[in-house]
Amino acid sequence: MEISVKKLSYFYKEKKILKNVTFTISSTSIVGLYGKYKTLLLEILDGTKDYQGKIFLEKEEMTEKNRHEYQRQVAFIPEEDLFYMNTVEEEMAFVIKCNHYITKDEKSRMLDAFRLVGLSLSMLKRKISELSKSEKTLLKIALAILTNPKVILFDDIFSYLSYADRKRILSLIRKLKERRGKLIVIASRDVDFLYEFTDELLLLERGKLILQEKTNKVFKDVPFLEEHHLDIPYLIQFTSLAKAKKVRLSYHKDILDLIKDVYKHV
Repeated sequence: MEISVKKLSYFYKEKKILKNVTFTISSTSIVGLYGKYKTLLLEILDGTKDYQGKIFLEKEEMTEKNRHEYQRQVAFIPEEDLFYMNTVEEEMAFVIKCNHYITKDEKSRMLDAFRLVGLSLSMLKRKISELSKSEKTLLKIALAILTNPKVILFDDIFSYLSYADRKRILSLIRKLKERRGKLIVIASRDVDFLYEFTDELLLLERGKLILQEKTNKVFKDVPFLEEHHLDIPYLIQFTSLAKAKKVRLSYHKDILDLIKDVYKHV
């Protein structure tokens, strides 16, 4: 599963916001997206914004003729909690109806989505306004997978979650990638999150894609980060300072692994 973007541009009031963006990403990695206009790029990939250039899903170009079918295969999960109905069950039925998803057993489809994200089935009758932030996030993912999309786009949905909730939801996302073959893109302004949880990074600067590389390689290149005025993940900062003092630490994505390494060498 892959998405390819060829010379994609976007104009706002005759100003070119995105400039000839080209990349190919696949379901083999969880892809991080960082930089100004990242949300705009996700909205374009979702098929909800007009653009210049070409977008291919599995080598088939999205056109006006097939845009609706393309959108059925791509789910966009925004940062905002945008719900339209009162209860969870009503919201899920609404999404199924809006997507014209044909299923003989609507309730079974809801239950399957709930089981996959790890929510209690008793939540179906609850009011959405009564849910916690993490429950609403899991609900948004359950809504996204109702129609079995091939691609899931996340826009900064982790900003207000605890570290434990992040880990739980990231475990779910990895399961969607590894067991269900979903192509996952996560846009975030949090470099610590991107460093720890993504495999590949797309970096936007002034509307251009300036880098597509393995996340580890990008964030270990401190001179590059400083040159482009990018924040340096805390784990990288700590390890770099230790190395400067001749402490033989390795770079780690997980703070627990770093702590073990510190005990070993200090």
